[in-house]
Amino acid sequence: MSNSEKARKIGKWTAIGAVVFLPVALWLVFFVWTAPPQLVTSLDERQKKSLAKTKIPEAPFAKRHRHVAIDPGVLETLEKSSGSLRIELFPGETVTIDFGRADHEAEDFTSVMGVVRGQPESQVSLVSHKGTFGGSINLADGRSFVINYAGPGSYSVVELDHDKMNVDHHLHDHYAASLPSPDEIPENGVVSMPQLPWNQVVPVPGMPWFTTTLIGTNPWPQPVTNVYGPPVIGTMILYTPQAANQLAGLLGVETRIRLAVSQINACFLKSGTAARIRLVHSGIINYSSTGNLTTDLQQMTYNTSPQTQDIHSLRVQHRADLVTLMVPASGNNILHGTSWLLTSFFPAPDFGFNAIEAPYINTSVLAHEIGHNLGCNHATNDIGANLGGAFTNSFAWRFNTVSGGFTNPIRTLMAYGTGRRIGYFSNPGVQFWGVPTGDTNWANNAYTIERTAPMVGTYMSGGYGPPYYYNPATAGGTQANSQSSAPSTVIRASVPPPPFNRPLLRQPARNFLFNVRN
Repeated sequence: MSNSEKARKIGKWTAIGAVVFLPVALWLVFFVWTAPPQLVTSLDERQKKSLAKTKIPEAPFAKRHRHVAIDPGVLETLEKSSGSLRIELFPGETVTIDFGRADHEAEDFTSVMGVVRGQPESQVSLVSHKGTFGGSINLADGRSFVINYAGPGSYSVVELDHDKMNVDHHLHDHYAASLPSPDEIPENGVVSMPQLPWNQVVPVPGMPWFTTTLIGTNPWPQPVTNVYGPPVIGTMILYTPQAANQLAGLLGVETRIRLAVSQINACFLKSGTAARIRLVHSGIINYSSTGNLTTDLQQMTYNTSPQTQDIHSLRVQHRADLVTLMVPASGNNILHGTSWLLTSFFPAPDFGFNAIEAPYINTSVLAHEIGHNLGCNHATNDIGANLGGAFTNSFAWRFNTVSGGFTNPIRTLMAYGTGRRIGYFSNPGVQFWGVPTGDTNWANNAYTIERTAPMVGTYMSGGYGPPYYYNPATAGGTQANSQSSAPSTVIRASVPPPPFNRPLLRQPARNFLFNVRN
């Protein structure tokens, strides 16, 4: 074979190789080498066998779960200004997460919010705390997943079962029998349980140096309202030793708390409101749960247990507008969270409390209970809806979406009933799969939060010191101590962390509050 023939053959095979292998090479470059990194890795067989014997905290409401490891190098991706990563939820089911700017809530707490690529209706919260990861992923089809710390070197990926978290309707009826009639609520204001005595001066819960008087009429010409500020709510989350044990110890519970904060802020963002919660303190509290959430809430609020004084002292120390108490799960509880519901646009700083069962911290329960603290109620025909909310349209919303010829029932965060609960507060101006998530006249929790968050955000973290409770029965309503009742202006710009430098004025908690459970 001549040299020219050899050259032609070499050229021919080179051309064929270029045609065959160049696309493969390009595919490797663009789709493999540049693909977002995979966060989830496999455990070794020894770890798998060991963890298979361990019951996860989310077992009562899990559809399925598995144990995995997290690549610490990929975890550093969360520190970037923006980025992407892949998460294999279950074998054959991998999602790509696109997230924005990392939010450094504290020195040891990084939070990012994002979406699943190709699913604009999805909702993702990812956090890191002392090198530990926590994640929450709500897909556009309504399915929900959480990734939580399970022990040294291991994590659990859990798909939540919305049906298992939905309380049986007959139990709702049983609970509803204990609710008061709206006619019994003085001035249709806020609600309280147990009821305070009428026309008697009583100490403010946890702050005995202040007093309040429950009155049936308003003796002053003009109501006192808060000096409003940015819609940033300082929140303190405490947990009992038993609650920490249920969540894989201190590192497990602290990471879950930070994930819950990120989840709630993601819900606010998706719902079209500028509100935000800020974790001002988290820690263990030497409190023994009674096994009944309502009793725990009452003891904490009214400081009737020797163990609860520390809760109120910590609230003052850390200037927390709202306080959450995490207790261990108990078979005595029909529902998994309880809180005080505002039923008027009046501040009630002495009732800024809620209690939840620890395993439910990264479901929708905490967002639901804080929603009550902000004046949001359930859907109009749900249990407790007759009590109203901060406004006449402070209700949740249930609706249907249609996909592939199938009708899918959907409910917003505050609603009961069948169907998947999505991470949205009701808002007629925000759509989910092309369907409004609220109703202007009845269901606009986002509007409620937009109005009440600046008020609740001045309970403790927005001023100079503990609340000053103004008693109209003795002081009267004068220009010096009364503020305009005009609607507040919600500040949407970036704001510095509390405390904010402005006067602190409070209306006494003279109305009733009633606790509404998730």
